[in-house]
Amino acid sequence: RQRPMTTVPPERIAQLEARQAELSAAMSAVDLAPEKFVALSKEYAELTPVAEAAKGVRALREELAGLKEMLGDP
Repeated sequence: RQRPMTTVPPERIAQLEARQAELSAAMSAVDLAPEKFVALSKEYAELTPVAEAAKGVRALREELAGLKEMLGDP
């Protein structure tokens, strides 16, 4: 019996990756106030390990799908 890799839906993984990209873009704004930069960088630092793990889950799911496809392709 196979266990699910994780219960995090693909949509949530995409949201995490998108938020990380948004924060990165917002922090690079030229006219960003220092206190706003601090708040954004704090959120970015907290989100990064989660986003990296989510990216790994996505990659593993893609690899698993490819392997299943190879098994079914004679």
